Amino acid sequence: MGTHVDFLECLEPDVALEILTCLDDSADLLRASAVSQHWQHIVVSNGLCKQLCMRTFPQLATITRVVEPSHDNSGKSDHRAYASLLRAITAFPLTNCIANPVSASSTSDNPAESIWNTLRRGFYWSSKGSDDPETPETLIYNLSANFCVVTEINLHLRKGLFFPCHLFYVMSIPI
Repeated sequence: MGTHVDFLECLEPDVALEILTCLDDSADLLRASAVSQHWQHIVVSNGLCKQLCMRTFPQLATITRVVEPSHDNSGKSDHRAYASLLRAITAFPLTNCIANPVSASSTSDNPAESIWNTLRRGFYWSSKGSDDPETPETLIYNLSANFCVVTEINLHLRKGLFFPCHLFYVMSIPI
């Protein structure tokens, strides 16, 4: 058997990093990090899994930190978490995250204005409301899968015209 040379070790560090940054599939990035300790160091220390995740899904840019309770908080923990996140997101087609509504903290007497109405884009839910502005309103939904990424929820408060004590919430959840 001949002598093996790791070509990335022969390159300047910034050139090696640029090559690995070109990988645009999480599986390829994971395989590259398994080639050698040198390659793994480049992938992990530069957060290439996180970078790929953010390039692929910019909606996730607000993630500030990743914590794995069973592991240390080193770069390898971030590497594993973002690699898993990428694999999970790309393995399944984009679908609606909400399976069905469970309950609302309060609703008006009109069944057409219940939490079920919020599943149609741009439609609303009517709450009986409260005189106390600090009283929270909640909507609870079952999700369609064990792993869902909700990137945006919009609520617009409107005071009822016919029933001034009722509050109408217009909700849209982009898919």
